[in-house]
Amino acid sequence: MIRSRVGTLTLAILVGLAACADGDDITGPEGLNAVQVQALAAAVFGQSFAIYTTLPTGMSSTAEIPGPQAATVNQTFQATVPCELGGSVAVAASVNGTVDDVSGAADLDYSVQQDYDQCTVSGGQENFTLDGTPGVTHTAQMSSDGMGNANISGLITTGTGALAWSTGGKSGTCAIALGYSGSSSAMGAASFSISGTVCGIAVSQDLNVTQS
Repeated sequence: MIRSRVGTLTLAILVGLAACADGDDITGPEGLNAVQVQALAAAVFGQSFAIYTTLPTGMSSTAEIPGPQAATVNQTFQATVPCELGGSVAVAASVNGTVDDVSGAADLDYSVQQDYDQCTVSGGQENFTLDGTPGVTHTAQMSSDGMGNANISGLITTGTGALAWSTGGKSGTCAIALGYSGSSSAMGAASFSISGTVCGIAVSQDLNVTQS
């Protein structure tokens, strides 16, 4: 039997935006100041994590197999999903790893391609519309206890490309490379530390998110 873990694409960013830059008047190459760059990082991370919550995990039935079994997961997933504030994102993903059939504990690797079509999302203090094919690639590693608690780490990157964005009359394209690590709980709360570069500017944030 294959069971899917389906979440919502709406995340509330509760705490974050601890900028590495020396002030919000610092302007990046695309005309964004430091706070806006941090908000763009939060928006891209939030949307990527929201998509992650929709990806299926696999478990094989143990009805005829006595004792604990480690089921091998090898799944692919394609869909077009709505974004938080409008638009959509085309998702092509693979999930590989193992899941304990009895406890539900899992060790899984995810690879997700996200291609945006006027996808509008919140960065906490500012909304951004993301566009472009290719968009970003999100790779993640998840280890869970089977009770809804998990440790998660990953990388979100545009690779050799760039992501098109617009906000408040400004628009441009930015290369993005964000690494993160953190944990989520059975209650739907999650906390992460993210760091990397957006638009050539170093970013570093601690984010608390909830699934609504």
